[in-house]
Amino acid sequence: MGLVVSHNAYKGSVTSFNNFRAAIARSMGIENLQDMEYYKLTGGEKWDDYMDDPLTALMIHSDHEGVLRVQELTGIAKRLEETIPDMAKISPEKTKQEYIDEFTVAVTAEQFLKGVKLAIKNNEMIRFRGN
Repeated sequence: MGLVVSHNAYKGSVTSFNNFRAAIARSMGIENLQDMEYYKLTGGEKWDDYMDDPLTALMIHSDHEGVLRVQELTGIAKRLEETIPDMAKISPEKTKQEYIDEFTVAVTAEQFLKGVKLAIKNNEMIRFRGN
């Protein structure tokens, strides 16, 4: 199954988008995103400690439908700008595949940020659509 996010923010597999979200989760201090009941506020006590972080709006959002409003996008953009530089750090312990995976996530994050900034500039919502 694929995912398209408006403003050219993302077009690709849901798996790749979930890898992007997992990297964001790690930047928020969440080591295992699956432990967070996958982006849902149902049983949301697990998310309570993160509700002040603007990235939470992206983390709990459906990956196949819906929108993120400009108000949410403004905070998301700021936090992504802080987070992206740490997504693909060089370390001698990493394997070649780990570098490739991290680079792919960093590129996805950069593209998503460009789409978010375009939506903010045009005062438009970002739309998610599964295909």
